[in-house]
Amino acid sequence: IESLTIAISDSMYELDPQHGNTMGTISNHRAIYESLYEWDNASRSYVPSLATDCLVSEDGLTWTFTLREGVKFHDGTDLTADDVVATFQRMLDKRNELTIPIVLWTLLESVEKIDDYHFSLTTSNKMASFYTSVGKTFILSSEDIEKYGEELFTRQHLNGTGPWMFTEWVDGQ
Repeated sequence: IESLTIAISDSMYELDPQHGNTMGTISNHRAIYESLYEWDNASRSYVPSLATDCLVSEDGLTWTFTLREGVKFHDGTDLTADDVVATFQRMLDKRNELTIPIVLWTLLESVEKIDDYHFSLTTSNKMASFYTSVGKTFILSSEDIEKYGEELFTRQHLNGTGPWMFTEWVDGQ
């Protein structure tokens, strides 16, 4: 398929995957971006997606991930821990502005790069909904965050690792 046009009864009102929370918005983001873990209907649990593994500290506050190697963003750049760190740091910096950190990451304390394919997330308390939050957090390109800043989504620059590349959004169509 060279192109795909998606028609959804609910408009995609928000291009920022850390801010949109309607079904139309989330459905479109899920086609463009991926998360560290994703819901698997067959096993009825979250399974690795961009991550291959996650270890939880004994106190249940630090989650250390291993990233899948060889994953590329649509622009051809490699996915690394820098991208995950930039994604989560953006949420920490805008924790009172963006929907995803307001709803899903109130206990997130910090994100730390260990090496190119390992990073950790630390929470202030044990978090039963951790994998749900991880599964609904789409990973952005650190290069795009740095290059475009606040104009990343107003310029319609959606560069993910998902199965579909974004070309344009025409409101109302």
